[in-house]
Amino acid sequence: MDGLILLLVPIVALSLWGLISPRSQWRVLASWSYRDPAANEPSDAAYLGTRLVNLVIIGCLVWATVGLANLEKPGARAGATTTPTPTVEATSLAPVSTMAAVGGKELRAAFGVDEASIVRPPVSAQPPDSVPTVSVRRWQKADPGDPPAYLSNALGGQSGTWLVLGVRADAPPVGVKVDEVGFEWVSVEVHAPCSESCRTGSAGDYFLVPVQVQVQRIALNDGAVFDGTRRVAP
Repeated sequence: MDGLILLLVPIVALSLWGLISPRSQWRVLASWSYRDPAANEPSDAAYLGTRLVNLVIIGCLVWATVGLANLEKPGARAGATTTPTPTVEATSLAPVSTMAAVGGKELRAAFGVDEASIVRPPVSAQPPDSVPTVSVRRWQKADPGDPPAYLSNALGGQSGTWLVLGVRADAPPVGVKVDEVGFEWVSVEVHAPCSESCRTGSAGDYFLVPVQVQVQRIALNDGAVFDGTRRVAP
């Protein structure tokens, strides 16, 4: 911003000179190019036009400078939309944070359990450090237009590409971090209370965590999802 102001100073000075005294400006800057300056001096109407042009230039410069200054204020870009960042922001699912998954063959085939709870923890770039990261045991890609039966209406009204992460924990997850790498890999962290028996898989409840990925072309093949420690089986 400071460099831009330094660049604009001479332009503003010339415009002010042309606005206040266009005749003296012409005599200093242009009259030397004529053999007979007095005979070629612009008319009063031409000088009036010069004043108007310089007034418009000064107004545009002031408007542009004020706009750039406002953009540099903290929070000025809070509402701006940018290209997808590595961390996926939170997207609302259902009005409730936890609901029971629909049991049946599809749930068991996808996650190897007969019962599970669907929960949407906050998606954040910095999940709570005080809560441990739990292993993602399995995952499945979900299309909101044709969701798996076990999700019921949990993705109702949504669009895009979704992953359903299966984790085992002592209580519902409290935070999720999602990083996308190119078009082929997704790294996830699910934070949830988890005892030693939970970490070994011998105890704890099973939770399904739907998260959205921004890159629609991502190739979610076998081994495409990591939970920070390993590739997660689909």
